[in-house]
Amino acid sequence: MPTAHRSDRTGSADSSGTTRLGAALASAHRYTGGPTPAYLPARPSPAEQRLRDWSEIQERMLVPVYEEVWRRLGLDAHSRLLLPDCGSGLALLLARSRGAHVTGVDTDPGLLRLAAERLERAWAAGHGGRRAEARPHARTTAATRPPHAPAGGGGSGGGSVGGSVGGTGPAAGGGGGGVGSSCPASAGGTPSAAPSSGAGAVPGHGRPVKPRPAVPELPFPAARPFAFRVAGAERLPYPAGAFTAAAWFSGAPGAADASGALAELRRVVAPGGLVAAASWGPADECEVRALLELAERLSGPLPSPAQAQARLREAFALGRPGALEDVAERALLRPAGVGQVDCPFHYADLDSAVAGLLATGWFDTAVESVGQVQVTKEVGELLHTRVRPDGTVRLANTFRYVLAYA
Repeated sequence: MPTAHRSDRTGSADSSGTTRLGAALASAHRYTGGPTPAYLPARPSPAEQRLRDWSEIQERMLVPVYEEVWRRLGLDAHSRLLLPDCGSGLALLLARSRGAHVTGVDTDPGLLRLAAERLERAWAAGHGGRRAEARPHARTTAATRPPHAPAGGGGSGGGSVGGSVGGTGPAAGGGGGGVGSSCPASAGGTPSAAPSSGAGAVPGHGRPVKPRPAVPELPFPAARPFAFRVAGAERLPYPAGAFTAAAWFSGAPGAADASGALAELRRVVAPGGLVAAASWGPADECEVRALLELAERLSGPLPSPAQAQARLREAFALGRPGALEDVAERALLRPAGVGQVDCPFHYADLDSAVAGLLATGWFDTAVESVGQVQVTKEVGELLHTRVRPDGTVRLANTFRYVLAYA
């Protein structure tokens, strides 16, 4: 029977002594001018501005759930983690802070390029990225960027981008569709089987319960503990048993059935490794539900009250008790633990909140229907009721997650 676990922590030291980055990373952020991040042009297009808003504002709101899942997985220097739909890489950076060798895949090359540069900067700053980006206001500019970490640019053959973003550094390999560098094991080696709190840990306790999964050696192009590839979650370009752990995070309420993606993660995780899946909690515990209702109202003809309630239930279906466990079992995984974590969205001010939430993609259909100006106005008016006395905006939310053996 899976063990339940509840956490509302956003910052502290875990049992392994790893200092949490959550409190600092989750702190709200707003652009106020000054140097432009190296991975974006000085005058970004709307699409580039959206990437900036996602990576610098909205993605940070998910730090509590990232940190909790990585803690429960027991990630350490022996872990080789795969994260599909990795976005601009903040979850991977947090996994790297625990010592894990990480591989991210995503269908959006723009987000992958941000992720690759983010981890390369952290690697250059601390040779491994531990504690990098603990100060969310820090930016890398052309004047401060290390010589081997240029801004984006063309990659080497087959769609790969070499050891650091832009194709410099050690030559990339591994075929087409790759972005970034690197190696989920130092110099391509197989991780040690020495006991640790890695992918074979008891969920919630961090003690090994079986030998670490044997992982085949893979040919990685550079001595980096991170790699990126353009790929979808349901067709991963990796052999069976290539990783010791993997995770899937629901990008939005109402995400499609994840059993296909979890089945593919089961294939690429070595037997005995852990797979985690996380999704939004119950609708009555997630204040983002009001934003989803607004997005639907602006997107077209108003549904009847019964239809609206049915769609709301469907959007948060994976938040019901037992739902994630059922998805894991359909993917032939063996549930080993479940939990819930508080994940409030806390923004510096109303403008930051509007920018971050519009970067989620939840309002794309509404923008096509009524226009960007109207959507921005409506979102601002809805969030105005959530402004606190100090000017910050806070939306309470919860996430549920399941851990299961491959």
